[in-house]
Amino acid sequence: MQRQIDELIAEGEKMKRWRVAAVTLEAKQMVLDGRKERLLEEFVKDLMQELEASKWVVGKMKEAHEHEILELTGERNGEYRKLAREVERLKLAREASLVEQDFSNDLERRMVVGRVDNDVEVMPNMSSSIRVEFN
Repeated sequence: MQRQIDELIAEGEKMKRWRVAAVTLEAKQMVLDGRKERLLEEFVKDLMQELEASKWVVGKMKEAHEHEILELTGERNGEYRKLAREVERLKLAREASLVEQDFSNDLERRMVVGRVDNDVEVMPNMSSSIRVEFN
């Protein structure tokens, strides 16, 4: 019977050691879980701060890009207007040159043929393209 008591006591001690080991293991796991949770929270906070900083940088880059596009568009529009005015001026100059040439050719033909009409009067102080006035 003493033997059974000793076995029961030994088994009780063994179970007590297992419980202590299980509680110790669980406590260690809880400490590790708490540490992991704190580290995870810090990691998430750092990520959130990085995200906000990245959003700010992207916003600034977007603003700078839009500003640059507006400048380029403005420059292009200005150059386009200058070119359009120059093209219009060249068209008008070409048209004036053609009219002047036609008029000069016509006048020359009349002079060669000897048919310069008496109703044509040449006005002094005018350029050759607009010197003739019809009465």
